[in-house]
Amino acid sequence: MTPALIPAGVRTLFVDMDGTLTDLAFDYEFFHDVLPRRYAEAAGAEPEAARRHVHRELEAISGTLAWYSLANLSRLFGLDLAALTEELSHGIALQPGALDFLARAGTRYRLVLVTNADPGVLAIKLRRTGIAAWLDGVISSHHLGAAKEEGRFYDRLAEIEPDCPGGGVLIDDNVRAVAAARRAGLAAITVTRPNLSRPPRAAHEVEGAAVESVADLLAHL
Repeated sequence: MTPALIPAGVRTLFVDMDGTLTDLAFDYEFFHDVLPRRYAEAAGAEPEAARRHVHRELEAISGTLAWYSLANLSRLFGLDLAALTEELSHGIALQPGALDFLARAGTRYRLVLVTNADPGVLAIKLRRTGIAAWLDGVISSHHLGAAKEEGRFYDRLAEIEPDCPGGGVLIDDNVRAVAAARRAGLAAITVTRPNLSRPPRAAHEVEGAAVESVADLLAHL
């Protein structure tokens, strides 16, 4: 792979799940459409007021483990979000070329999944996608006690992964996570089109090495 993307000496690719290996359209619809609608139904609220309330509550905890915790969100909105995720899980889909990327990259690098996904959501998505077969490790930020947008995540990742920060590269669509990783000294590549139902991020939103999807990395492996 070209030095502009993967530095020489890299041994481990720390690969995100939602929006990187899977299509973020599932999560976008879940939080922007389904959750507000179900909350409105359960609370007997006017739909637009319910939407504003849900989005306001989510924005207040954005970038923290609380945002990604099913237990916390279930308490916050009075819904069983684990059951709702399972109910809708047929909509979980891989990004085109994701399995090809994992298969080819795995011949050269260790592949460690690093995700903010709640362990319950993670289990559902691993079961639905089958990606675990290609992975050398799976790490949820909930196990480390910090979200990937926080510097503490990478300090704690380094305690269990010798290739963090030197010897590793993060591949992630979350620009805040990418920025935090780089501040911690971990090289990173941004995936610019996490949601296939929406256009790629604008160039001014992305700094450093970037690809539209992991499929674009195949030519470099």
